[in-house]
Amino acid sequence: MVDKNSGVPLYRQIADILKNEIIHKKYGNHGCIGTHDEIARRFGVSMITVRKTMKLLAEEDYVDVIQGKGTFVKQSILQDNLSRLVGASNIIAAHGYPVSAKMLDFEFRETPQILNLAEEMGPQCLHFKRLHYISGAPAAFSEIYLPYRYGVQLTWEELEQNTVYQLYQDKLGVELGKGRQIISADRASQHVAQALEIKLNWPVLSIMRRAYSASGELIEFMRMYYEYSQYSFEVELDLGTQ
Repeated sequence: MVDKNSGVPLYRQIADILKNEIIHKKYGNHGCIGTHDEIARRFGVSMITVRKTMKLLAEEDYVDVIQGKGTFVKQSILQDNLSRLVGASNIIAAHGYPVSAKMLDFEFRETPQILNLAEEMGPQCLHFKRLHYISGAPAAFSEIYLPYRYGVQLTWEELEQNTVYQLYQDKLGVELGKGRQIISADRASQHVAQALEIKLNWPVLSIMRRAYSASGELIEFMRMYYEYSQYSFEVELDLGTQ
C-alpha cells in the first residue's frame, strides 16, 4: 500500500504499484485496472491523485483511459513488415518506444554442433544473451552467436549500446548481405521464461535467424523470443493470377 508519510508523491507511489502489476500480467494483455472511483477507494486517495496517476501512466504508455469504461492496459504490440532483417532494438525504436537493452551473458566458447553452425561459423564463437525492454517491461530475449574473429573485437558495452549490424558496419567494416529467418510458435523454456518474466511453457514467438555478409560469410546466428502478445508481423503480397 501507499505510504502517506513518504517524500514520494502519492500518485507516483500508486503508479509504481500499478506498473509492477501490469508488467507481471495481473490484468492480462488489455485488461481493465479499474475505474477512477475503484482506484481511489483501493488506495484511499482523492480523485485528484488518481487523475494524476492515470495521466502519468498514460504518458509512459502503460494504459489507455477510456471515458466511461475505465483504464485499460495498453497493448504494446510490435509489428514487423519483414521487409528487412533488423533486430529488436530497431523494431522497438520504429514504434516510438525508448530503446533499452541489457546484456545477460558474454562468453567465448566452442561453436555448438547444431544446424551445421560450426561448419559455417568455425570452431570458436562469441555467445551472448540480450534482453530488450519496452517501458521497463521485458519484451524480447535473444541469444546470439558471432564468429570468433569478429566477436573478439567487440566489448560487452558496445553490444549493450549498439545493434550487431551497426557494429559490423561502423566498427568492423563488414558489408552486410542477406539473411534467412524462421518465425514459429513455441513455448517458453526455463531460461526464456525467467528472462521475459513469464510462466514456464507460456506461448512465445520464436525467431531463428542466419545473417550473412555481402560475400556470403555467416556473421550471425540468432534465436530471439517475444512474449506472444508483444509481436506480430504484416506482409504485403501481390495477388497472383488464377
